[in-house]
Order: sequence, then C-alpha cells, then structure tokens
Amino acid sequence: SIKAYTMIMENRHTLTIEYGEACVNVRVTGVTGVTMLLEREAQLTLVDGRLNVRGAGLTANKLDVEDGVFELKAERIAAVNYGGGKKGILKNFFK
Repeated sequence: SIKAYTMIMENRHTLTIEYGEACVNVRVTGVTGVTMLLEREAQLTLVDGRLNVRGAGLTANKLDVEDGVFELKAERIAAVNYGGGKKGILKNFFK
C-alpha cells in the first residue's frame, strides 16, 4: 500500500513524501533552485529557505523552476532538514 504525507509550510511551499512498495517519491513546491543532487543527498533552495533531503538512491525526476516544482525518487529517505528559520523541523521524523 502507498502512504503519503504532505506538509504545507506557511502557504509558501509544500513537501509531499509518498512511500510506495518499490521506492519513495518526494515532491517539493516553492523551489527556486537545486544546489546539490547526489545519490545520498539533495539540497534545494526554496522561496523561504533551504531544504536538505538525505537517503539512498536519490534521483531527480522533475525540475521546473518556472513553476517551482522539484520531484525525486529514492530507495529510502533518512532525513529531511530545513534551513533558514525552519531548522530541524523534521530532524528525526524518518528514523
């Protein structure tokens, strides 16, 4: 079964994490850029700060800076951390 979690942060951006049987899909809105994308970490610039996603097997599915949408697929998500005023909101959520 698929489980999905969505967080809306101050109506400026959203973070949706969908756990499927074979992978985890992450969708973020309010994205202005991608600072880094590696197999184990993605760093995004948002309209209101920064977002770091850590896990395993991270690959980008979509980046649309005009619409502010970034999507990635992962084998596993280990942590999601905010910077720029929201530091540590989801620090231990995925452990």
